[in-house]
Amino acid sequence: MAVNIKTDEATHKRELKKKKAARAAAKALRIYEGESKTERFSIKLTPRAKQGIEDLADSLGLSQAELIEQIGRGKIRVEPVDDSAA
Repeated sequence: MAVNIKTDEATHKRELKKKKAARAAAKALRIYEGESKTERFSIKLTPRAKQGIEDLADSLGLSQAELIEQIGRGKIRVEPVDDSAA
């Protein structure tokens, strides 16, 4: 019986270590150029606009969040398109 308790304690400690490491890794991912990613941003889009964001992010090899991050930081420029020529 004592062996099982020690094994359970060791297993529990290993699991706690894994969880702590996972939290640290997740926290590191939320840091971007010295800033902590703590702001949530929620928008509503039409299905066409959502697909456009997904397609653009895919074509650039970025996640949608990273695409928006780079637009917001001015690393990707968005310019208006003249629709009157079409």
